[in-house]
Amino acid sequence: MSRVWLLNLDADREMGRPLGYVPSVSMVGGMSAWRAQLRASLCGLQDYVLDDDDVSALNPQDHEACAWCPTPTALKRLDQGGWRLPEHPSFDVVRRVNHRRFCAELGQTLEHAAFLSEGDHILDHVGPETQSGWWLLKRPFGFSGKGRRRVRCGRIEPSDRAWIDASLKHGDGLQVEPWVERDGDFVVHGRIEKTGVTQLGCVCVQVCDARGAWQQTTRIVDGVLSSAEQRALLEVAEATASTLSSAGYFGPFGIDSYRYHHGRARRMNPRSEINARYTMGWAVGMASPRLPR
Repeated sequence: MSRVWLLNLDADREMGRPLGYVPSVSMVGGMSAWRAQLRASLCGLQDYVLDDDDVSALNPQDHEACAWCPTPTALKRLDQGGWRLPEHPSFDVVRRVNHRRFCAELGQTLEHAAFLSEGDHILDHVGPETQSGWWLLKRPFGFSGKGRRRVRCGRIEPSDRAWIDASLKHGDGLQVEPWVERDGDFVVHGRIEKTGVTQLGCVCVQVCDARGAWQQTTRIVDGVLSSAEQRALLEVAEATASTLSSAGYFGPFGIDSYRYHHGRARRMNPRSEINARYTMGWAVGMASPRLPR
């Protein structure tokens, strides 16, 4: 059976400010190019994509509907079109598990990182020197390198303080972590059934630009990571999936990680972000899924 996809790639924006959310004109225009990429990877050959395909002749009850992320605006649009709504977790659950606080509460995986909710605490935290001389601040919801700011150690400019104040006004904290020089970005994808059964994909390489925006996902090749490193990332993904399920979430997800320079050594941050929704590289990572656990 063919599916009808609603690729609401602005889901993180809606999670950040859910009340009365309306996407901007630039956001709508920007999503069009990304939907074209997803048609070639995530969507089946017989599938339809809302906003790109003429679906006026389709009987909504004959097609399964799929949303990139089950946000209120996405579900409302599918419901108004008469499409068969898929079973999905509540928006409260979706929003909670995508919030950076949720990832932080599982335990910080980068030394000296913290999720902080008070402006003065943030200023104190970014005072000490880091190896790079910079700190990175991340808003609770962000994607493609958006919603984050790099600040110098101990040198907060007025524009930095304004950004922090604006972030705290519309959110409930910031993820604060040392800026590190990355040596590779990786991801493990998976799907959690409502029963808690989880299927994991293989470890993949993510290509990102200097701002952290996704460019490409590829299957990992020999020599990029050792077998022990891959096993460690899969174990973290499995543990994270268990916690997501316990929180009431089910559906697709991706666990981002990266390797970075620490002096002359290299270290791994095995859980830098949790994306409890589809991701741009999800279909690549799940092309040969591992056995359910």
